[in-house]
Amino acid sequence: MATKYELILILGRRGTGKTTLALNLAEAWPRRRVIAHDPMAVMTKYPSVPKPPARPKLRNGVLLLLDEVDLLAPPSGYAAEWVRDAVHYGRHEGYTIIATARRPANVHRDLSALATVVYIGRITEPRDLKYCNDAWRVSPTTPPHIPDFHFLKIIP
Repeated sequence: MATKYELILILGRRGTGKTTLALNLAEAWPRRRVIAHDPMAVMTKYPSVPKPPARPKLRNGVLLLLDEVDLLAPPSGYAAEWVRDAVHYGRHEGYTIIATARRPANVHRDLSALATVVYIGRITEPRDLKYCNDAWRVSPTTPPHIPDFHFLKIIP
């Protein structure tokens, strides 16, 4: 039986605590099948997904951590088929995906549209502020005033 699908998107500037929040959410996750795509090599305690174009075997109930997801799913299209499949079909398999990115406007629109929870840390770029306002109705004046390691939690 498939578990509940979740796509958690964590956005914020460098050094605001995105990866720390992702790791804390993973620690609190009730199952132990955690797989990470980690270009920064900070999640070494979890098995790592090979670099594209390899296709990992993802199973029902897995938690997939995608740090710096804009490298795998930029606005122009997916860099790897397995990422597209996980995002689009993960709901049928009960995946939980936790993805982090520095720039909201540099993430594929599918992730924004399918996100079940969005955490927004401090962002300052005008295009990113506009994107957050358009996507989730977050006031463009609010996110820059968020201190490091604090996030607005939005449930679209």
